[in-house]
Amino acid sequence: MLSPVKIGMKARIAIGALLALLVAAGIWALAANRSNVQPLAGETAENTNSRGQVDSVALSESYKAESDRIVADFLAAAQSGTAGVSDLASKAQKDLLALSLPAQFKAKHLAEVILLGKIADSAAAGKIKELESEINELRQVSAE
Repeated sequence: MLSPVKIGMKARIAIGALLALLVAAGIWALAANRSNVQPLAGETAENTNSRGQVDSVALSESYKAESDRIVADFLAAAQSGTAGVSDLASKAQKDLLALSLPAQFKAKHLAEVILLGKIADSAAAGKIKELESEINELRQVSAE
């Protein structure tokens, strides 16, 4: 069995003061963090009702319009040739990932994001046949 360690009064006071400082620092950090919380803004705020619940119809319509625009803009820009297609695909992928996603579009969203990543990789590697195939597949997925 271990015998208890004897600690002097000064050591106990020092340990207590150290613990008090750590607790105070933790409370201060939490308070500072809470004061930096920003209210919802932009599109997300438009898709919530007065109770703060997400309006699924508005979110779905907003997502559908934005994702269709992003993919259509990419396909139109990619139609001009392979120069810069990798950068265009990466930007479109990032734009899609920034959208708030309704549950019913998960499969389509995932397919589009993965295809845009493949397109970016194929364009960067100069794999023209794969690039054309992946762009055609993206057209089909986005039309669904």
